[in-house]
Amino acid sequence: MMSAMDLKPRRVLVTYESVTGNTKRVAEAIAAVIPGAVLLPITEAPDPGEYDAVFVGFWCDKGHASEAADAYLKSHPSYPFILFGTLGGVPGVGYSVTYENRVREELTAAQVPFRDFRLWQGKIDPELVEKSKARFPMTPERLSRIAAAATHPDAADLKDAQVWALEQLTGS
Repeated sequence: MMSAMDLKPRRVLVTYESVTGNTKRVAEAIAAVIPGAVLLPITEAPDPGEYDAVFVGFWCDKGHASEAADAYLKSHPSYPFILFGTLGGVPGVGYSVTYENRVREELTAAQVPFRDFRLWQGKIDPELVEKSKARFPMTPERLSRIAAAATHPDAADLKDAQVWALEQLTGS
């Protein structure tokens, strides 16, 4: 595994949009392992051209990248971003695959280049859970999935995000 000591000096921005704190926690973990990284909410993010690498984090908003992140990405269509996100589902399983593919397709259609896109599980917004109760039966299976999501991102997820981020910067 590469470490922060293996990195060449770079200007790196880690920016994010977060509602429940999931994406912010992943962004903080990524920034913590990159020497000199600038960590900012997406509403404060400067032009990406000022940086050698820009990580953009967002949450799953009704099956799409969150609104502010989507706007930021599309307002800089030639910058090769490194994307990460959080959602209530398990990455690589079921709906999360549909979500990831949709985001990839939407950004590609908008001609927004990105070097990579990675997802981590996170707790589901309690307001969304309440709204879901009116539309979907809260079966034991659904309640179990909501409870499992509430334990993420956990320490292993955050460590994984750090390893992934360093790989993005070192080309490993």
